[in-house]
This record gives sequence, C-alpha cells and structure tokens, in this order.
Amino acid sequence: EARFSGFLVRTPGEARFLLENGIPGQIRGDRNLYLMNRRARLFFRECGITELTLPDEINAPGIRDLALPSDEMVIYGRQVMMVSANCLRKTASGCTKKSGLSFLQDRDGRRMPVLNECRYCMNLILNAYPLSLSDEAEEVLRLPPRSLRLSFTIESGKEVSEILSLYRESFRERGSKKNIPEYTHGYFKRGAIL
Repeated sequence: EARFSGFLVRTPGEARFLLENGIPGQIRGDRNLYLMNRRARLFFRECGITELTLPDEINAPGIRDLALPSDEMVIYGRQVMMVSANCLRKTASGCTKKSGLSFLQDRDGRRMPVLNECRYCMNLILNAYPLSLSDEAEEVLRLPPRSLRLSFTIESGKEVSEILSLYRESFRERGSKKNIPEYTHGYFKRGAIL
C-alpha cells in the first residue's frame, strides 16, 4: 500500500518472497550478492533481481569485464567486515537490550564501528575507514555502472553534508583528487582474484 518504487534485497530468497506475494516494484540486489561471473548474473536475474549492485571485492578491470549498464556501484560507505550473532555488548559489559553503536579497537588503534541490532542479536562490524572513491571520479565514470551509491551508516548530518559536497565537486570536475581525511579504496585498485 505504501507504493514503494523498489526493494534492495540481500538474498535470492528475499526476491522470491516479493515475487511470490505479488509485491510490485523493482528488485535490486545488494553488493553482498557475488556476481563475479556471467552465470551468477544470469542466476540472479532468473530469481527476479532486475538490477545488481557490484560487489565490493571486484576491481576496476573486473568491473569493465563484467558490468552492464543496469548495475549500481557503491562509491562511498563503510563496508561490513563481519556479521556476528554473538552479542558483543553482552560479552564486554552486559546487554542493554537496546540497539545502537559501539566500537572495537584493533591492535593498531583503529576503531571499527559495530552496529548492534538487539532485536536479532546481531552485530555488523564495519571497516574502521569508509570506502571513498571521490578521488577516482574520472576512473569511475569510465566504467559502465548506470547509478552510483553513497551509503551512510554512522555519519553525522554535518559529515553527510560535507561528503555530498565533496562528491558533487569531484564528479563535476572529474580531475579532482580530493578525498576525506581517512579512507580506503577497498578493492577498487587491487581487487579480488577473478
């Protein structure tokens, strides 16, 4: 009844549920669906997923080889490093039964945000640094994705505004090599083995 234009799904089962229940709207697969080859792409399309988000693990040459104009690419956002069903808050200080944000610190002092979802007793451990490709705008625009996504998780309103301004400038000027202070290019430069 809300007339959503579409849905972002993370499993083929979610797409199947939407189709079997006659729920209208575009079905887009998220970046965790591994479409590292054309057969995988075909499988997801047969599941009713009409648009796909490129996986984080693919590099620029791999995107050129694989991507089609209907694909989306994430160019900003903290990548999920691990999903844990063990309550990190309960282990550390006692469960509050309230979802929220906490942090884990590695031996090098980097703080990894942890999104605690108490309703499902699940934790999403995010990368200490967000993926940011604002300084790679020229290369990104040479690739075929039809849409680009900036994914915000723990940023404040001020940070979102600053990041949006940076990306507007980078993608308009294309030659700009500006980026946020602490970031990662993820696999964009190195990539997974294909």
